[in-house]
Amino acid sequence: MSGYFCRGYDFYITKPNKKEEIHCRVCGAKCDVERGVKGPTNVASAIGGLKFEHDFFSCPNYDKEWHYRACKLVEELEDTLSKSVRELIKQDLDELLEENMNTESKSVSE
Repeated sequence: MSGYFCRGYDFYITKPNKKEEIHCRVCGAKCDVERGVKGPTNVASAIGGLKFEHDFFSCPNYDKEWHYRACKLVEELEDTLSKSVRELIKQDLDELLEENMNTESKSVSE
């Protein structure tokens, strides 16, 4: 699933120069930024052909298979109501990130 963005987790659209930097909610990496992009900022503006100036932040790891799997784990982590299941998911996520980034999921909410 190469090249897949997880909206709200590893890419962000902001007003121009509103944020200096943003970190990926999946892996904690500092996002790459394209400033002053002119284009749609959501589905409605894309359908309407509207273009707005904005900054586009994206994780440098978004196109890696492990990052896609990590994003899915983060989504599950946030969706589950079970504390014990959340602990297991967090353990899997931390192992995946450690294998691929030598970091822990410090940016992921518990």
